[in-house]
Amino acid sequence: MEPITISGLLLAFFLATISVDALVTNANQRVYQGVNQGANHGVKPSRTLEDAVFGSMEGRFPTGVRQS
Repeated sequence: MEPITISGLLLAFFLATISVDALVTNANQRVYQGVNQGANHGVKPSRTLEDAVFGSMEGRFPTGVRQS
């Protein structure tokens, strides 16, 4: 088994950083997509991040979204 090198550790850290960044970016895009879709359909964007996340999963807001 090869000894762990500095370059190996750097590569592993770099790859892990990329994958986490991609996940966060994807999550943010889904939140904004859900909020924008709600606004386009005359629904006020929900006040909680949770509503926006769960609303964007199906491409629409959940039935419990608050309207005023």
